[in-house]
Amino acid sequence: MRSNLSSGGVNLFGGDADPMVPNQGFFRRVIRRALWTLVPMLLLMFLAGAIPYWWDRQSHQLLFEQNTEHLLNLQQAIIEQEIRTVVSDVRYLARQQVLMDFLEDAAAVRGTLEGNYIKFAEEKGWYDQIRFLNLEGREEIRVNYHDGTPQAVAESDLQLKSDRYYFQDTLRLNDTETFISPLDLNVEHGTIERPLKPVIRFAVPVTDFHGDRRGVLVLNYLGDRLLRQLDNAAESFPGGCWLINERGYYIRGPRSEWEWNDVLGNDEHAFATDYPQAWQRASGRGPAQWLASEGLFTIRVIHTHVAAATRPHAAPDDVAVRAGPKLILVAFVPITVLRRDSDRLLRQLSWMGGLAAALLCVLSWVLAHAAEQRRGHLQQLTIARDQLRGLASRLITAQEEERRKLSRELHDDLGQILASVGMDIELAQNVSENERSQYLTQALQGVRLVSDKVRQTAADVRTSLLDDIGLRAAIQELLADFETRYQLRCHANLDVNDTVVSEDVSEHVYRIVQESLTNIVRHAGVREARLDVHIDATQIKLTVADEGSGIVRSSSERQGLGLIGIRERVALLRGTCEIRSAAGQGTEITVVVPLPQLRSVP
Repeated sequence: MRSNLSSGGVNLFGGDADPMVPNQGFFRRVIRRALWTLVPMLLLMFLAGAIPYWWDRQSHQLLFEQNTEHLLNLQQAIIEQEIRTVVSDVRYLARQQVLMDFLEDAAAVRGTLEGNYIKFAEEKGWYDQIRFLNLEGREEIRVNYHDGTPQAVAESDLQLKSDRYYFQDTLRLNDTETFISPLDLNVEHGTIERPLKPVIRFAVPVTDFHGDRRGVLVLNYLGDRLLRQLDNAAESFPGGCWLINERGYYIRGPRSEWEWNDVLGNDEHAFATDYPQAWQRASGRGPAQWLASEGLFTIRVIHTHVAAATRPHAAPDDVAVRAGPKLILVAFVPITVLRRDSDRLLRQLSWMGGLAAALLCVLSWVLAHAAEQRRGHLQQLTIARDQLRGLASRLITAQEEERRKLSRELHDDLGQILASVGMDIELAQNVSENERSQYLTQALQGVRLVSDKVRQTAADVRTSLLDDIGLRAAIQELLADFETRYQLRCHANLDVNDTVVSEDVSEHVYRIVQESLTNIVRHAGVREARLDVHIDATQIKLTVADEGSGIVRSSSERQGLGLIGIRERVALLRGTCEIRSAAGQGTEITVVVPLPQLRSVP
């Protein structure tokens, strides 16, 4: 297979490939130049988008952090206010005169005390039960709320509560302390009341006028009131706001069926198991807020078991608080909600950045392509300048060689022949008639030899066959001359229409054929060649091929004057020239010249 040495009539005599012809190296340089321009611009564009996105994301996170803190502050204030209110109520009821009278004469004052508790429950509206238990834990007075219709429980229906934790824990308090139970479900006759009724039990020890302890006063606070207030406070909150007991179970959770699982004996869902890392933080002291993979957690621990501890018989509002078991408020913002607005901005920036990046890519490619083409033009101009310098030098050298050749031929060959003719003529003047004829015959032969030599020299400088017999016949005569003089046999296929080209165009075609055959004789080392010439109304196509040694770069650079001449003639004809050659595999020269615009070439 032959390799492509050169194409397009450029660089036919060695050197690098044409920088203006797109090739793999050209596009690689364009890509490299485009990347040098594009990468810094993309980096700046990325920073221009990343900074607003990061700022927006941080701003939204800060806003959510502040909103959750505000929400939990509000909910904590609601819980603490409710606790203070109920503590005040239970201590007020424990110090009532009518209760003191009941302790002195229960039968006489029972109705008055029950009526007092009924009226109190009706006015407050958030106490499910008001009870007085004696020191044995038996209920002596009890008023049930009954959904807005308070009623006193008959003595026969009063229950024994000595085994309940709130009774036992209250008896261990001193007279200045108030017991507050966890928020749990109400239990009647040993079973959980249905429908579920969340309650908080507030209890204080009761002493009579003599300072003797006589029992315990208990208020069952309806927890739904507190839970509704918490829900109302969190109504517009975009995430989840949950209430967790100290065992890590939901009191208010993501789903209603997950609430009160520990009391109902269902361990399937709990905050402690759903979010174990968050539960570890919630188990610590004080408020906490952090960003996890699930979202933003904000924790507030509230100690609901408090005691009033000031002085005996203190006023209801004069209370101090000490810590006990706790409620845990959790505000949770899912990561999708937390990043929703920022992700919307990111999508917008991504669309805008993508369009801008596409435009930058196109612009960088265009600029790089133009810059690389300009570089190629400059390189081509430099190469052309160097080639012109080399061509001028070679032409001068060739002219000098031709002059020396003509000088040698004129001096050595023609001069000697003419000198011999002159001597023959001089001798003919001084000899007899018989000898004169012999000298004149020799002089005539010399004149004929001079005439042939002059004709041959004139043909080498410019043949007249084109003017006399046309391009086709001139090429055939040239092939015959090469076969005679150099023993180069050329298999020719001549499809030539002499009428479609002018004489000067024919001259260029003839010289291209002549120079190609001369290169074969000088460098190919073969005795056979192939010539195809096809001329029609649209183009001239000429192919000269051999199976010789091929063109190697060093030899083409050293002996490239013939190829330079071919290139210059093809350029004048505004055609293309392609040479395919490989060492040891021959050479093929293909010239294509468009017609009919080339009927005349200067």
